[in-house]
Amino acid sequence: MAYLSTTRYRELVEKLDRLKNVDLKHILNELQTAIETGGGMHDNASYESSVIQRDVLIKQITECEAILRDAKVFEPGNVDTRVVSIGTTISVENLADRSEEEFDICAAYEEQYADNEISYLSPLGRAFLGKSVGDKVVVVLPRGRISYNVLGIRASPKKV
Repeated sequence: MAYLSTTRYRELVEKLDRLKNVDLKHILNELQTAIETGGGMHDNASYESSVIQRDVLIKQITECEAILRDAKVFEPGNVDTRVVSIGTTISVENLADRSEEEFDICAAYEEQYADNEISYLSPLGRAFLGKSVGDKVVVVLPRGRISYNVLGIRASPKKV
């Protein structure tokens, strides 16, 4: 199961519609043209290229359908700010250097690390989920362990 914001859910529905009703129809027409004009299928580069493109599209369609089928949709701004959850912005203190940072905890497929938007599925996101103000959190990352103190939790102003 993946948590998705209503915005991201709509984007995936639109993407799936485009993949099925525009992109796939187009490639199937190209495939039919390649069959009709290309002679033998084994020596037809246009046919082989169309088959590969069709297979890639079918894989993308299957992936989108699976995400949408298993998605749990939530509305940003409608979150409990007593604990860290999807749709919250958290203020934390890095206990090693006493620096303060903010992270927006967002749904899967919506993270923007450059903007400090982290997925709830990331190592940081998983470590913070369910924590309250005052909790100490130890995050194990490839570069080592980092300890944080949760300073504040509020509803994220972003449409995560």
